[in-house]
Amino acid sequence: MQSETVTIETVSPAQAQKYLNQASPQQRNVSEKQVAHYARLMTEERFVLSNDALVFDTKNQLINCQHRLRAIIASGKSQQFIVARGFRPESFVVMDRPFARRTVQFIQRIYASTASNCAHFGVLWEREAFPYTRDLKVEPQDCLEWLRKEDSALRSVDCIHETKAARLGMAGFLAFLHWYYTNLEGCDPVTVDEFFYRLGDGVGMRVDDPELALRNRLIGRDGSSVRARQAFAIKAIKARLTGKSMRLCRWLAVEAFPELELSPSEKRAAEVKA
Repeated sequence: MQSETVTIETVSPAQAQKYLNQASPQQRNVSEKQVAHYARLMTEERFVLSNDALVFDTKNQLINCQHRLRAIIASGKSQQFIVARGFRPESFVVMDRPFARRTVQFIQRIYASTASNCAHFGVLWEREAFPYTRDLKVEPQDCLEWLRKEDSALRSVDCIHETKAARLGMAGFLAFLHWYYTNLEGCDPVTVDEFFYRLGDGVGMRVDDPELALRNRLIGRDGSSVRARQAFAIKAIKARLTGKSMRLCRWLAVEAFPELELSPSEKRAAEVKA
């Protein structure tokens, strides 16, 4: 088993390129502004050795400091770095927190952004902070752990895109609603899927269908807040599940946020599976 090692190296532009060729595929997108900032410090000889190391994992993949390496190439100046090797790949999650990596960068699948946002709401729900608590921070590892535990959420993510509902925005939130009502409330999955199919393509709806009321809210430019649109979505899907008509989605900021959970009477109307 490979153990961790730490050394100090002088990294030339040629060596910097070699290390960049070993970069992990999970590296975030490059910020050219960040590269330019470091390159300017190097050119002006104001860049100093610090504790922010070049880090390689157990597969010899670079998992930290790609911006500084690019700056070495841009400036043409060799620099000293602490070089750490043999670290576990998942340590990537907690490195360089001031320039935070997002959950989506750790999800290696199609619709990663939707899965990331779906998991965000899942974590909030688990912590009884749904739909939003300003002071609660959801870390990437929290979202990844939730997705591993609730892998059925990935099927909901796929459904939101297959039904074209994702085109209306709030894809992660809609995926969470799909997961919640099919897995937590035990609602008929056919009815839930149908709601999102009709919402996504807008075909075959009547004027009092909840899907049409929600669709009009999501595609309209009425200045509704994100919180309001989330409330509209909950109201609309609960109306569909309980067989109610809806000509217009309404929610005022002075109202309590709609409950996700179906009440006993709503469960009876939705014929929830025991």
